[in-house]
Amino acid sequence: MSMDNSMMVFFLSMLATYSIVGFVWWLLHVVAAWRIFTKAGEAGWKSIIPIYSTYITYKISWKKKNLFWATLAATVLAFVLSPFSIQADGSINYAMFFIAMLLLLFAFVVNILLVVRKCRAFGHGVGFAIGMLFFEPIFTLILGFGSSAYLGPQD
Repeated sequence: MSMDNSMMVFFLSMLATYSIVGFVWWLLHVVAAWRIFTKAGEAGWKSIIPIYSTYITYKISWKKKNLFWATLAATVLAFVLSPFSIQADGSINYAMFFIAMLLLLFAFVVNILLVVRKCRAFGHGVGFAIGMLFFEPIFTLILGFGSSAYLGPQD
């Protein structure tokens, strides 16, 4: 076997290994999210539909479901406005850029609060929420497979 073939076999085997590990990790995350929704009294399949799962997460974590719509609108509007902050001559329209960034900042802050509310809805405190913010996949597994019980929105 030549050096080129052995390198190709090595890279393909590494790619296959990473793909399998990544798929298993993704599958565990899907099952954990499914279990979290089930614990909260929602159908598990709702956890695999991207935007709808976020809506349901707002519903089980926060009594103010209108914040979902405000956050979604702010995010979409920010991404619609962003291209308009660069003008045809290459200069930047700072007012448009500032508005887009404020909208994204609003969505960012509300999503952090959502994580805190979600952790409180399952009986966990701020420490768990910080863990969820920085190590979300691991803490989702803990929340899904652990003994946490759903208590409802803690407003």
